[in-house]
Parts: sequence; C-alpha cells; structure tokens
Amino acid sequence: MRFVIYIISVVSLIIAGCGAAGDYTGIEYMPDMKHSRAMETYTPSTVFADGKTAQLPAEGTIASGFMPYNYENTNEEYERAGREVFSPFNNIEHQNAVEEGKKLYNIYCAVCHGKGGKANGTLIENGKYPPPPSYFREDILRLPEGKMFHSVTHGKNLMGGYATQLNQEERWKVISYIRDMQVKHIVKEEKISEEAALQQIFKGSGYISKAQAAAMEVARVKEEAAKIDDEYAGLKSLEELLAEHHAHGGDHGHGGGHGGHDDDHHGTKAGNKSDDHSHDHDHGTHKEGHHHDADHQQEEHQDESHLNEHKNSIKEAISSTAAQMVDKVEDAGDAVSSKMAKEFKGLGDALDIQSGQTFVLNNVLFATSKSTLKKSSIPELKQLNEILSNNLNLRIELRGHTDSMGKDDINMELSQARAQEVANYLIKELKVSAERIETKGFGESQPVAPNDTPEGRQKNRRTEVKFL
Repeated sequence: MRFVIYIISVVSLIIAGCGAAGDYTGIEYMPDMKHSRAMETYTPSTVFADGKTAQLPAEGTIASGFMPYNYENTNEEYERAGREVFSPFNNIEHQNAVEEGKKLYNIYCAVCHGKGGKANGTLIENGKYPPPPSYFREDILRLPEGKMFHSVTHGKNLMGGYATQLNQEERWKVISYIRDMQVKHIVKEEKISEEAALQQIFKGSGYISKAQAAAMEVARVKEEAAKIDDEYAGLKSLEELLAEHHAHGGDHGHGGGHGGHDDDHHGTKAGNKSDDHSHDHDHGTHKEGHHHDADHQQEEHQDESHLNEHKNSIKEAISSTAAQMVDKVEDAGDAVSSKMAKEFKGLGDALDIQSGQTFVLNNVLFATSKSTLKKSSIPELKQLNEILSNNLNLRIELRGHTDSMGKDDINMELSQARAQEVANYLIKELKVSAERIETKGFGESQPVAPNDTPEGRQKNRRTEVKFL
C-alpha cells in the first residue's frame, strides 16, 4: 500500500511539473535555490514605506560616473546656459572630437536634422514632423554653444532630450561635429580660412592658434635638446674613451712580440737544416708557436673583457651624473616652491572658503614654455576638488599668469592654455562639473614681482583660483 502511495505521489509531481509555462514555473521543491527573488522595477513593494520598488537615489548623492547639469529646463535657464556654459574642449580637442561626434550625430540626430545638417532627415522627408531649423541659418550659426548643449540635454520644442542616451562628453562631441559642419559652411560662403571661421563661432574652453601650437612644439623640442646637452656636457663619447685606451698601451705590444718570435722561429729552422734531428726541432718549434697563439688569444679575450668593463663604468658614470643633475634641479625647484608657499596665500591657508576669495595654486606646475601639467601638481588639485565637493554652491575661475619673457600674444595664449589644462584635469580626471569652472589667461599683465630676476619671474609664473 505504501508503495502505491509513493508511486501516485511521484506521478502527481511529474504531471504538475509538466504544466509549467510562461511565468509559471510549475511546482518546484525549494524554488529559492534556483530562481532569483528580485522584483520587477515598477511593481508595488511592501518593503519600502512609499510602496514602490524603484527608489530615487538618496538626497545629495550623485551616481557613479554621472555629471550633474545644474540648469533647469526653463527658458530663463536656457538663456543663462547660453551666457555661462562653454565646451570643455579647446579648439584642438574640439577637432579631435569631431570624428566620434559624427558617429553619434548620425545615430541620434541625422534622422531629423539630416546627415548634412540641412533639416532634411528621413522623418522630415516622410512628412512625419515639420523640419527643424537648418544648422546653416544665420541665427543658428551664431547660436551660443551653451544653448545648443542645453537643448540636447533637455530637449527643445518637438525634440526630446538626450541626457539618458548620451553622457555630457558625448553631447559635447556631437556639438563639436555640428560646429565643424558650420565652420565648413562659413569657409565656403565667406571665402575665409577654416581657422578664421572656427574663431568666429567656436568659444570652448580656450583657443590655441596653429602658430601657438607650432611654437610650443618647437620650444618643447629645444628644451629636450638642451636637457640632453646639459646632461652630457663634459662627458667624452665611448669612441673617444676607447681610442684613449688603445693609445695608452691597450694592445700590450702583442704585435711586436709575436713578430720577434716568428723571426727567431724562422732563424732556428734555417740554422739547423743539417741537423739529423731538425725534424724534431722543427716539430717542437711548431708546438711552441701553437702555445704562443693560445696565449695571444687568451690575452685578446682578457683585453675584450677589460674593454667591456670600461664600457660599463662609462655607462654608470653617465647615469650617476644624470641622476645628480636631476636631484639638483628638483632640489632647486622645491626650494623655490617652498619660498613661494610662504609668500603667497595658497589653498593650505583656506579655512572658510567664501565667494570672491583668490588663492595661488603654489604647487601646480607646468613644463617649460608648455601647458603640460606636471604630475607633482596632482595633490593640490585633489585638495581643490575636495574643497569644491564640500562647497557645492561655489564655482571657480582658474587664472593663468606668465612672466614677461617672450611676446605678449604668445604669453597670453600660453596662460590661457595652462588655466584650461588645469580645468581639463579637474573635469576629466576628478569629475568636477564643467559648468562650475571658468578659465582666463592674463599673460604677463598682472605681475606680482619684478621680472628682472629669476626669482621674480618664478613668482609671476603662477596659476590662481578665484571662488565665485
């Protein structure tokens, strides 16, 4: 009887299990071991007080990788964005972003605006929607890029926002491509250079002319060459040292000794032709010749080893000299930076940050005649980021300054490029919102010390942060 009951139970479970379909899994033993108990996003929930499964982020938090855009979807904020928001790219970065911007534009924008930006996309040609304005209409050509970004973020008229499809950097890349199309249109219509057209409509975070970029590259090459000259000044080349080695008896008289031995050998052979044992004597002399050859090869091997040791000693001397020079340069730089830190108000003195205050970023340094940020600048920029994180209502203006060496226009462009380089690091590496940062280059116009001494010029080459 028990066996019959067991058989019936097993058959019942099999039949019940075979009824599984769709969302119904059938009758299962311990289903939690196989199926997740995760809830659907928009279903009701008894876990949370508001009865919703999908919860908003905790107040005051920002999702990882998300860049907030602090401009509301209103006409007033649209106008404000036009005045305050600029591309985080300088003109060179803008041109580098065009290719990827084109790909994104063709995916998200071309369906309405058309691949050429003439408002003739597929949806427009099919009569589904009225055409948007052409990118080449006079008012759109002069439209501030901040308004363009606001429209792409929140939407405008019939166009929806793309903040959920494109992150901030991708939206700016799309705008870079749109600007690139507009530049080419202006070049064609006004018969001017592409650089001149770009200067007309692109604001961005800083403009570096081709001449300035070329001058900076030339300066970089000269600087690298000067470093090499200084590093190896007074050191003889390996070829010179080897020549000296040979001149001071490096061959150890092997050639002369061997020649003398040959003379003796041949003389002995000639003087013993009548000797009954001349064959044995010649044979013995031949053996001696072999011994001498072996000795000679051994001496050559020792000489080669000596040369290799000499080469290694030269390399070690060069490395040691270079290391000593680097230490001296770094010590001198640290001394100057330390002195400046005492004379200028830096971030370390910042206790209660308020709008209107200006501080010198004493430890933010650049390569000579370039806007390349040195790695030693990173700790102070992280300190600045921490201040911004703790004061979300504050914005900043980064100010670049140079000494009076060089031409005024070059110094102005270099100071702007350096301020922008700091902004780029804060935005890209430390994830500070681009809307919170402005940049301005002052060139040599605001010295804090005379430019007639190295110390004074060092003080004038500075980067400042003004809290807004």
